[in-house]
Parts: sequence; structure tokens; C-alpha cells
Amino acid sequence: MGEIKSSVELAMERSRRFSLTEEEREEIKRKEIEEKASRLFHRYREGHLPLHEMEREIEKMDEPYREKVKGALLKLSIDALTLGEDYERLLSGIEWLKGSSLDAIRRRLHELTSSFSEERKKVEQEVKKAMMEELKRMGFSGSAIELHVGENPEADRLWAARERTYQEQVRQIQEMLRNL
Repeated sequence: MGEIKSSVELAMERSRRFSLTEEEREEIKRKEIEEKASRLFHRYREGHLPLHEMEREIEKMDEPYREKVKGALLKLSIDALTLGEDYERLLSGIEWLKGSSLDAIRRRLHELTSSFSEERKKVEQEVKKAMMEELKRMGFSGSAIELHVGENPEADRLWAARERTYQEQVRQIQEMLRNL
């Protein structure tokens, strides 16, 4: 006949079914680290969290957890680096996380941003000139004509080809940062 089990034994048997494997615990911990890093990153990037406060929050963490959060923050910061965004804020955070100065990269991004803006203006001028010529051919002219290049598919086409070059250069900078 079957044996009679105590309520403690029954509870232990049930709890074994609900216990987590080592992989599940590691996965939960990894997600927790990613979420914490993501929250810190977005608060910092949006300007709601100054760098010194982010440093303080991270320094309060236990050592292995702290290093993993810093690694996740570094990855998020490098991936978010673009010419259109405020790269200075991101670079300041990356400098702190890396523990080294990034002056050469900062100068390169500044040069790229300037070149990017100039190129954008050139494209706008080219498209405006073409649009004005087209309007003149159609019999429209005068100082009251106001052109909006941003709404022109030709401007988008011209800019897309040139923008790829800049995006590739930013990707190279991101790779340099990952390898520092």
C-alpha cells in the first residue's frame, strides 16, 4: 500500500517543481541588469539624470552587478551614438564608463557633424534651385514663393545617398569605442 506523507513532504515535492534551474536564474539576473541599465541610460540621455547622480547610483551596487550594469550602459551608449543626437552627453557617459578621455573621438565627431550639416545645406540649396527653375518654367516667380525642401522626394533621394557615407563613418567610430 502507499505511504502516507506529511504536509511538509507534500509541500517540498510541490516546491521542487517550481524551483528555478541555474540557467533560469541567470536569465532573470541578465534581464534585471539590462532593465536597470536601460532605465539609467534613458534617464541620463533625456537629461533627467546628471552624470554624477548616475555614477552615484551605480557605485551603490554590488561589485559584480555594478560591472555588468556598466557594461550594458556602455553598449547602449555606443549604439545610440549618432550625428543627429547630442553626442556630447553620450561621450561624457562613455568616458566615465571607459575611464579614459575620448578627445580624439570627440574631435572626429565634431568634424563629422559640421561636415554633415554643410552637406545637408548643400543638398537643400541644390533642390531649392531645381525647384525654383521648375517653377519659373511653369510661369511662377517672385519673392513670395516659399519652398519647403523637407517635403520634396528629390531632396530625400539625394540626401539618402550622401547620408549613408556619414552613417558608415559613425559605425566606424562606434567600433573604435567598443574596442577601446
